[in-house]
Amino acid sequence: MKKSLKGLLEKRNNLASEGKKLLENAKAEKRGLTDQELQIAKEYRSHIEVLNDEIGSIEEIRSDRTNLENEVGVEKKDNKEEDEELEKETRDLEDLYLRNSPEFRDALSASDMTAGNATPSTDGNGGITISETVYNQVIAKLEQISPVFAMSKHYESTNGRLSITREDKSSADTGFIGEGENAPQITNSLTPVVLDQHRVAAYFKLTQSLVNDSAIDVVGYAVDQVSRSIARAISRGILIGAKEGEKPENNFRSVTKDQGVKKVTFAGQVPTVDELIQFYSQLHQGYQAGAAWVVSNAVFQAMAKLKDGDGRYLIFSNIVDGKPEYKMFGAPVYIDDALDGSDTPLVYGNFGEGYAVMIKKGINLMHVTQDTQQALAGTHLVIMDAYMDGAVVNPDAFLLGATAVPASK
Repeated sequence: MKKSLKGLLEKRNNLASEGKKLLENAKAEKRGLTDQELQIAKEYRSHIEVLNDEIGSIEEIRSDRTNLENEVGVEKKDNKEEDEELEKETRDLEDLYLRNSPEFRDALSASDMTAGNATPSTDGNGGITISETVYNQVIAKLEQISPVFAMSKHYESTNGRLSITREDKSSADTGFIGEGENAPQITNSLTPVVLDQHRVAAYFKLTQSLVNDSAIDVVGYAVDQVSRSIARAISRGILIGAKEGEKPENNFRSVTKDQGVKKVTFAGQVPTVDELIQFYSQLHQGYQAGAAWVVSNAVFQAMAKLKDGDGRYLIFSNIVDGKPEYKMFGAPVYIDDALDGSDTPLVYGNFGEGYAVMIKKGINLMHVTQDTQQALAGTHLVIMDAYMDGAVVNPDAFLLGATAVPASK
């Protein structure tokens, strides 16, 4: 029997409506799904996934037929709002299924933990550890916002700690030797770099009236906002480490404070053209490919005015994907607020070769509404935290530019 796209869409929407009724009934009675309802919800979800595959196949075939392009375009437009509503209902169904599934309850019971808490023997607060999809979405968001995080080498550690061997120096009196003579010994200074767990977190509040009026996707909004805040903290940790009021032992070990990284002091507040050329050439050729400049706002504004002997600006820009991209000596140039006011407002190096970030895979996103404080204030608390650590593993991959007077805005 030939299946029509319209019929599949109607069947999918009917299943979504039935699933929505299960959710509404459970929410109205302020309870979770029963085992029987849970099984029904699971079957609905499976059927919807199958229908989505069939719908996708039909739409793919239709898109290849040029004589039906207009018909397909109209149909997609007509069903846009309907599909968005279905996607939201499916997310709600999956969320409630996960919270009430026997596997989830058994795992919590075995660990003496409750939903939404990382602390044993405490009441649940509506939080839930985010899924693999959202985890990857958060990491992607961090990389889009924080270039130094994206450029660094990432490691995942389920045990929470990761040890990386760092070579501080190497020397060897190598050469040709005669028959029967001893080969020269290579002398290395190796230091283990242990990446531990440090908590980075951010939260914000939404009023109930804002949620009601805007029909806002709280989870999507939360991922965007807290990701931006966490990205700024990670970028600062990689570049300058702990800020005032933070304990250094609870933060990343930064590039600018690493004793093994070579520091070059410029004569003035900003480097000259000759100083930049000499500075650039001091980075080992093996690290030039993939290297990048990270500078403060003040240094960037001054460097943007510099010209070579032919009157051409050292920094030039292109538009890539609708965004300006700056380069100098062929390497990308990034501006980071974390370096404003620093006595080393210029970093040039290869973060992929020289800096490692260990990410504890278990980013936690909690949406708290039912505790006393939020209930009385009529607010929603959305908090995200993650456990990670970072350190320089190859100091030769970086150069630091220090100014005679700290550069500021």
